[in-house]
Amino acid sequence: MNRREFIGSAGAMLALTGGFSGCATATSAPLRKVRDDKLYGALLHLGNNMWSDQPHPRPKNEKRRFPFPDYLTKSEIERNKLGYSMGGKADHLRFDDGVWRRVTTHMQELGMNFVMIDIGEGFRYPSHPEVAAKDAWDVERMEKELARLRAMGLKPIPKLNFSTTHSAWMGELRQKTSSSEYYKFVADVIADVCAVFKSEYFHIGYDEEDEAHQFGYVHQVVRDEETWWHDLLFTVREVEKHGVRAWMWADKIWHNREMFVKRCPKSVLQSNWYYLGDFNPKNDYDPKHKASIYPMVHAYEWLDEAGFEQVPTTSRCGEWGLLKTNSRLTAAYVKKHVDASRLKGLLMAPWCMTMEPFEANILDGLDQTIPATELLDWNV
Repeated sequence: MNRREFIGSAGAMLALTGGFSGCATATSAPLRKVRDDKLYGALLHLGNNMWSDQPHPRPKNEKRRFPFPDYLTKSEIERNKLGYSMGGKADHLRFDDGVWRRVTTHMQELGMNFVMIDIGEGFRYPSHPEVAAKDAWDVERMEKELARLRAMGLKPIPKLNFSTTHSAWMGELRQKTSSSEYYKFVADVIADVCAVFKSEYFHIGYDEEDEAHQFGYVHQVVRDEETWWHDLLFTVREVEKHGVRAWMWADKIWHNREMFVKRCPKSVLQSNWYYLGDFNPKNDYDPKHKASIYPMVHAYEWLDEAGFEQVPTTSRCGEWGLLKTNSRLTAAYVKKHVDASRLKGLLMAPWCMTMEPFEANILDGLDQTIPATELLDWNV
């Protein structure tokens, strides 16, 4: 099952709801506190050139990228008309400073201790400025914002997705994947980001690399099994050269558990993701995707049995309005099936642009993590 099928599964879609919550100031004490030994935070987007290599705005007569029109809410259709859909590659940032500040301030209020920044085209890399958006943040602006976040108690963690499905931010280099020029680019941008962020973690993506997830792409790029592993291990080594721990999406384990356990270094922090509510799928064929859902859920146990440390990912999947109890249900499942010593934290991924049409969804997703941390006994 790919993410689009997952999102379109029967019963997965609920009405789009959510409200704005009050925000603390950047210097106020959080209303909640989570144990310092746990990572508790959210993924926010600076760049957005990660879901299509088609130009933005998309041609009006183009076939829709999202293949489940019956599940689109009226508000999402309106956002697509405005060009706020996460599809399409733009030469400028689709990002709102005011929303960013309000969301990060609310994260502080909730007692979160990190913000993962999906960078993409949003940073003017000193080594490769050609891939940056016209209004991308330069080093000075990035350093200033990282200092603000740290002052709020939010550790900034960088994310660059090196999956070919999500690497349109690389520009022409995406079409040269696995070439010597590509490897130099990967090493260069990792070095640039590590120098600025000075973080102990670096999320490298590596999810959903298959043909199905590149529906509507002009150039589909999918590495074969051996090349994928070579490139993953190369990327991990480049991150570790800087004394930083690599972090990745864990869905590769769904398709070949034995190979993943054998070849993926245990040093890599894992984030499995499952955004629905059925945590008891069968392991036999079922026309309603039960067989496909099985590895998505049980990957939490597989990773734990193999000795990986992990940070489960939950989502409100904002614009699609997925199950609103996912954070609580995920927490209940991992509390039962994952050793507490290897359960390193919790990541909320709203999967929304940091823009006004999505703000209520992002804030709603953040609020849904509160009962999850309480269930995991992480509040102090």
